[in-house]
Amino acid sequence: LADRFLLHGVWSRFFPAMQRVRTLLREGTIGQVTSVSVSFCQSEGAGSCSALLETGIYCIQLALWAFDGEEPLGVDGVAATVNPNGMDEHVVALIRFPSGIATVECSLRHASKRAAFICGTEGVIEL
Repeated sequence: LADRFLLHGVWSRFFPAMQRVRTLLREGTIGQVTSVSVSFCQSEGAGSCSALLETGIYCIQLALWAFDGEEPLGVDGVAATVNPNGMDEHVVALIRFPSGIATVECSLRHASKRAAFICGTEGVIEL
C-alpha cells in the first residue's frame, strides 16, 4: 500500500470565518501561538464510527493550522470509551509543538460547546 495516497478534504478550512482566522494568525494579530484548545463533541453517532475520525479530524486540523505547519513533537492521548466494534467514542489528546501545546477533545457520546481557543502571546481568538 506504499504506492497509495489518501486525502481527506476538510471543508471547514474554506469557511469565510476560518479564512479570517487564518489571516489574523498570519498577520500576527495575537502574537505567536502558544496554545490551542478545541472540543468538538456530539451526542449522536456512538457505536457507528470513530469519534477521532468523525469529529477529531476537525480538531486536529485546527491545531495544525494554528501552529502554521510546525511538525508535532509528540502526541499523548486517551480513548475513554471503545465500543464493541473496536472504535473510539471519546478521545482526548495532547499534541506538543515546538512553540506550544494543543489539547483536543472529540466524542460521539456527549455534546460539548464545540468551541476552540487559539491563544497567543498578544491575545486570544475564540471560535
